[in-house]
Amino acid sequence: MKNFLSSQYAAICSSVAITLFSSGLAHADRETLGDAYLFADVGFNRFDVATLDESSAGASLGIGYEVNETLAIELAYNDFGEVDVRSNNSVQGQYELTSVSLAILAGGTVGVNKYAYGIFGVDQFEDDVSPGSLESDLDEVPSDSEIFFGIGLDLSTDAAVPARITITSHAKQDLLRLTAGFRFF
Repeated sequence: MKNFLSSQYAAICSSVAITLFSSGLAHADRETLGDAYLFADVGFNRFDVATLDESSAGASLGIGYEVNETLAIELAYNDFGEVDVRSNNSVQGQYELTSVSLAILAGGTVGVNKYAYGIFGVDQFEDDVSPGSLESDLDEVPSDSEIFFGIGLDLSTDAAVPARITITSHAKQDLLRLTAGFRFF
């Protein structure tokens, strides 16, 4: 129950912070803001853990700052979704995973309106297992803090909202994530 309340508290705090930040963005011009942006992604998560269903849907919301043309920093709230915990081909419970992440993105232009980048960061995880007696069966799932890495591609047209696609893997290689979303300047 404590983990559930903590993750709900983190979700509420993140939502409030992003709402306040975005309302400020709506009333400011690009010169005032510098290179700050919001992003929202939805995606597919693949868990490589024997006791969990293999995949779930998830989402991310965050803020970023372009330090220069090749380097950016992002802070995000990530929801990796909920999967079934299985034993002997029957569902024994539910596992939900969320995190707050800090990442560095480094890359460059690879064509007209295309920007490719590498991602390196750290996630602070919060999980919720129900019922709680299953926690000992989930030794392979991500730890409290974990390094992740990946690649991404931003695609933009004449519109001010570039689309983005990313794929990331966590250090223990038990979680692979493919997301698509938008950056809002």
